Amino acid sequence: GRSIGEILRYLKPHHQIGLAEFDSEIRVLAPIGADINSLQKASSSLKATGQATEFYKNILAAIDVLKKSSSDRKGLVILS
Repeated sequence: GRSIGEILRYLKPHHQIGLAEFDSEIRVLAPIGADINSLQKASSSLKATGQATEFYKNILAAIDVLKKSSSDRKGLVILS
């Protein structure tokens, strides 16, 4: 698999992505459409801590974040 840093290196100018982390709550670290520097800084702060995660609740919250984007095509990538 590829790390988030590798994924960021392959972004095209028309891609708009954001970055969030979650355990019991979702926390947006870089909003959708953030510049590459913000995304890289946010990705460097991510750490797997082994805490219990609430997938279902946080996936619904992430979908709500995506609904606010005006993009025609949207996707949600979850790494655990």
